Amino acid sequence: MINVPLQEIGESAFFANQKITILKFPPTLITIKNEAFSNCLNLESIEFNEGLKVLGNYSFKGCISMTTLIFPSTLEYIGDHCFAACTSLTNNINLHNNIKFIGDNAFSSCYNIISITSYLNNDVYIGYNPFLCVNYLKKLIIYSNYLNFINLFSENQFIERIILDFHQSATLPSLSHLEELNNLSINCHNYSITLPSNFISSENISVSIYGNIKSIPDDSFTDANISVFIYCSLSSVKGDFLKNAKACQKIIVGPYYSGKTFGGLKITSVENICELKPSKKLSGGAIAGITLAAIAVVAGFAVGFVYIYKIRKTQNKIDNKIALEKMVFEDFG
Repeated sequence: MINVPLQEIGESAFFANQKITILKFPPTLITIKNEAFSNCLNLESIEFNEGLKVLGNYSFKGCISMTTLIFPSTLEYIGDHCFAACTSLTNNINLHNNIKFIGDNAFSSCYNIISITSYLNNDVYIGYNPFLCVNYLKKLIIYSNYLNFINLFSENQFIERIILDFHQSATLPSLSHLEELNNLSINCHNYSITLPSNFISSENISVSIYGNIKSIPDDSFTDANISVFIYCSLSSVKGDFLKNAKACQKIIVGPYYSGKTFGGLKITSVENICELKPSKKLSGGAIAGITLAAIAVVAGFAVGFVYIYKIRKTQNKIDNKIALEKMVFEDFG
């Protein structure tokens, strides 16, 4: 543990120091400069402090014994080759939405990373091939509108699962290069998505879509063998995109889906898979009835007002008459 209240650690300060096995930084630290801990071959564990903002170029490159990375929520900058060749990293890498810069080859040759979760915003700067040769990545999760993050893995052939959770209308990129993909989950909430041609080309893939689909070309799944397609939405989708797939063994929709077919095939089962419910639309007769009732209520108020006005006017006349009679009686006996 570094107990000195530092704000920065200088360039190459602990370069190739083989005595360091564990690092815990003080809460005052803001910047770790270039190559500060590069090639510390025995470094196994790092505890970053909240308040840290900058990790310089090559700052942890070649730390081959490091197994986990947990970034503080304050981190904004990950420099070029920052964690390159950290070949023992195996945990989920969580990239939060405060990160503004990921440099060239930042995680290149981190062969054994198996999962990446991104909360990155659209304004993040991404350098050249930050995940080059991250060859054994199995799961990619995106909880943000920065969907182009997928394109950073165009050369990765081994991703098995992708989760997309976003809040915008979007046209999704093709995933046809991910031949090992077997589970795709898309949640666009109340927004609409468009799928491209040649969207996926996997064998035995499960696809789940929660939200509205604007359009799907008929050739989106021509090279895919789909084990199950789950669609959770109230809106129907035109086209024969599932009929044109290599195979689609099962189609599941929610109880409020309006059609009996989906993608040109008959729906296999209707299940309670989502909380979406149709808004209650009133029939013409119901609307007319409500309108007449409203008119009757208004008319009733009007009649009542006139009636009360007449009563008050009559009462005023009576009061005036009584007052006049009283005056006459007092004056003339």
